Order: sequence, then C-alpha cells, then structure tokens
Amino acid sequence: MKHKFILSKMPVMLVTTMLVTTLILIGCETEGDRGVMATGDAEISNESVQQKVHEEPNFEAIVLHKNESTITVSPTKSTEQQYILGTTGVDYSAQIGDVVRVWTTGQYEDSYPSRGVATQIDQVK
Repeated sequence: MKHKFILSKMPVMLVTTMLVTTLILIGCETEGDRGVMATGDAEISNESVQQKVHEEPNFEAIVLHKNESTITVSPTKSTEQQYILGTTGVDYSAQIGDVVRVWTTGQYEDSYPSRGVATQIDQVK
C-alpha cells in the first residue's frame, strides 16, 4: 500500500525537483552572463582589452592579408601557423608583406587559422 502511494506521487515530485533545480541555476547566473546570453557577444570593453596588452609583443609576423576589420598574419618563427586578428579600433599602417609586432588579448579560437583580437600592431619593416 505504501509503495502505491509513493508511485502515484512520483510525477509531482519529479516536476517539483526539476522546477527547483531550474530556479537555482537561474539564480546562479551573473549580470555579465545575462549580457552574453542576450547579445551572443562577450561585450569586451576597450578598457578591459587595453588592460590585457602586454609590454612585449606576443609575436612578430608577416602580414598576409588585411581588410577594414581584420588582419591575417603568419609569425616569422612559425610559417605553418596563421592568425586572423580583429583590428577594430587598432590604428596601424602595415601593408601586405610587411613585418609587424603584434599584441593580442592572448585568447584565440581553436580553428585554422586561429582567430583572435589584436590590441596593438607596430610595423617593423
């Protein structure tokens, strides 16, 4: 008799458990998480990017391609690796074939070519 009572209440208990778990998980998100979920973007501010600029460049590279919002480079020490770097807000004058020093945020997408964000680009040659 006891087992029959428990089995009849099982769906109610399952729904209640799922509801409580969902509410707990929603309460754990941060304000930053809500912004990312709403826009689909991490909304990196220019100030936070500038804080990540290293004193030394991440690498020297040869410019392979560029357009108004990205630059594709290949580090001079590793011709097999290439990076497509976002350059929005970065002032640089390098042309295709130039050697440049590149500063980045240090965060890259796991793809080929790797994708990241440049924070500073200086022409070497």
